Amino acid sequence: MARPKPSAEFLDLTGGTPRDRSAAAKPSEHVGGKPPCPSYLSPEARKEWRRCVKILLERGQLTRGDGPCLEQYVQTYVRWRAALKEIEDHGLFVTVTRSSPSGKTWEIRVENPASKTASTLENSLRQMQKELSLTPASRDKARKVAAGRDAKNIIPGSVADLEQKMNAGDFAPEEQEQDDAVEKVDSNEDAD
Repeated sequence: MARPKPSAEFLDLTGGTPRDRSAAAKPSEHVGGKPPCPSYLSPEARKEWRRCVKILLERGQLTRGDGPCLEQYVQTYVRWRAALKEIEDHGLFVTVTRSSPSGKTWEIRVENPASKTASTLENSLRQMQKELSLTPASRDKARKVAAGRDAKNIIPGSVADLEQKMNAGDFAPEEQEQDDAVEKVDSNEDAD
């Protein structure tokens, strides 16, 4: 059951301030975009990069500045997958040879060291997934970024180009209409 909204009197007595719950619904001021995939990533890391970028772009939660965080995530993901492969190949427990100071040797079964590595990497991945809004709980809390387009992909004279110029203040439709009217008058005078 939801907690009731605190009254103004309660907030005055406790010195609290009301929370602005509408902030999560507002889009972020950051402009959306697709960060470039680093060329040195392994094929497995590139595959995970593309998967994450696709998801985040569809949700409108990716900016060009998210590249380093995403890179760290995919690199950790690849290391985690390698640790899991090691456990799969050699088992959860491995046989280790021990020796005493007198030179006597014996074998014992111990937990595969890759198991601890995998566990540590899983915790790191979980934190990074929260930061990137890749978990069910974090994706609902994340705000969408402002719509943005890559300048490289905008065709001059297109609607996107016009929108970009209008947003930048380089173009005002009223001025264009005035310029067109002046040109039309000039061309009519030349025809006479």
